[in-house]
Amino acid sequence: MTVTKVILFDLGGVLIDFAGLREIEKMLAPPLTPEEVRHRWITSRSVVDFERGLLSPRIFAERFLAEWGFAVQPDAFLSLFRSWNRGPLAGAHDLLDRLRPHFTLACLSNTNEIHWADLLDRDGLRSAFHRHYASHLLAMTKPDPRIYRSVAGHLGHDPSEIAFFDDGAENVAGASAAGLQAYRVEGVADLQRRLDALGLLNAG
Repeated sequence: MTVTKVILFDLGGVLIDFAGLREIEKMLAPPLTPEEVRHRWITSRSVVDFERGLLSPRIFAERFLAEWGFAVQPDAFLSLFRSWNRGPLAGAHDLLDRLRPHFTLACLSNTNEIHWADLLDRDGLRSAFHRHYASHLLAMTKPDPRIYRSVAGHLGHDPSEIAFFDDGAENVAGASAAGLQAYRVEGVADLQRRLDALGLLNAG
């Protein structure tokens, strides 16, 4: 029986309210469904390159606006883009506080230099996790199985000892392929139910 020693969390959609996809949906004409917006976002060349740390914020803004056809000035867009991180979902910090004495807690986010500092410091996640991993610093993005193996190696644990939670089915599949225990959840309440079902809320 595998013993879970590390709990690894995605941030947006699991512990953090990332409003970007909702805001993009409002800007598109003709409109797309939420599923279509999400697919376009996760396959966007400008987004992927920015989340891999390959673009400066200014170049990202210029390429994103051209790719999506938005008539917004780059500086105004970057201010808007930063505002899309709306902070922790209700109950997120309480749940992490409950888990922290019993497990190594870590986060792994497809993110960028604009949002990362806010996530760690403004939103209080630097002290909420023992370890912090961001795609733009690792030069890799989920769902590439290599990013999960890299994080497992840095943590010093076998992938099978890591329970990973993400709201993206493709990210869960990538983590599973890398040998992690991987589960799809949406939001704090769903996360808590899954942790409870796995027996991880009553550890220790």
